[in-house]
Formats: sequence, C-alpha cells, structure tokens
Amino acid sequence: MQTENPITAIILAGGKSSRMGQDKGFLMFQNKTFIKHTIDAVTPITETIIIASNKKEYDVFGYQRVNDLIEDAGPLSGIVSGLKASQTRYNLVVTCDVPLLTTEVLMLLVKNISDEDKIIQLKTKTHQMPLLALYPASCLPVLEKSLLSGNRKVKIALQNCKVQNVVVDSCLEKNIENINTKKQFKQLDENSR
Repeated sequence: MQTENPITAIILAGGKSSRMGQDKGFLMFQNKTFIKHTIDAVTPITETIIIASNKKEYDVFGYQRVNDLIEDAGPLSGIVSGLKASQTRYNLVVTCDVPLLTTEVLMLLVKNISDEDKIIQLKTKTHQMPLLALYPASCLPVLEKSLLSGNRKVKIALQNCKVQNVVVDSCLEKNIENINTKKQFKQLDENSR
C-alpha cells in the first residue's frame, strides 16, 4: 500500500508518562508494546520511520532515533526534531500511546495530500489531533521558531500554519484514543477481552 508520495513516519516517544508512571511506549497490549502497534500501523504506508525520543531503549526497533531539539519541551520539540531529520516532503506524525491506531485511519490523512503545503490533522467532534497528523517539511521553520521562542504548545504553533481538519467517523474514534492513565490502560485491557 506504499503511497505515490514518499512519506516519513515520525513517532513521538519522548514523553515523561508522568500520569501513567512508566514509559507508555513499552506498555504491553495484546502481546505487543504500544510503540510496536504504532509501527505496525504506519509500516504499510512507509518503511521510513524516525522515532523522536531521548531514550536509547527505542534503538531496539532498528529505526533512526533522534533526540528532542529541546529536552522536556513536549511533543512540539519531537515534531521539530523529526522534521529536521526527515528527507521527505510529507511526514506522518503519530504518538506512541495510541495502541488501537490502524493504517485505515492514517490513510484518511494520506488521501488528503494535495499540491498545497498544509498540515492535515485528524479531528473528532470535540478535539483536533495535531499529534495524529501529516506535516509538510515546509512548516519546519514556523514550528522551530515557535519552539525556540519558548512556546511548547503544538496547537499554538499551528496557528501560524495552514491546517486542514479531517473529521473521523465516530465509529473510528476508539482507534485514535491515546492512553494516558493507569485507569485508561485498565479499561483498554478489559474492553479487549
């Protein structure tokens, strides 16, 4: 299912996981780590994967890993670092804490690629999802400037970029839910049985 446009997947795995109490990327769900679920979802779209994380433990997966440009500066720093390392015009930014993510959902973003450079992000009825989005390389200077000026919020940085929302059908919303707390993880586990 490789796409006609070369795409790099940038997997964000640099979070502190403070609410979970342990590294979310290595949580086990259905005999696979969370990050392996993410890798499996992006691989049919691209084999070019960058893991944005300062944690060397992620080297075990065999993909390029880049340190955050600014440590502990949140996902914006991981996005900027990933875009700096990428060699492609299009970049699929995904977070490692969405274990039910599917290739089908990510293809909703890919199908909206056009000649116009814009960030294409998933959106539910209530939330925009800039951490499940397609970023053009051309937005790097704007995002980096925002980060270096002290802003660490992705949504604020995106205010200076052209953004298109792709609304996710309610039946697919469970596939884009990120798991942040032990309670959510327990519910995920129980619902999968």
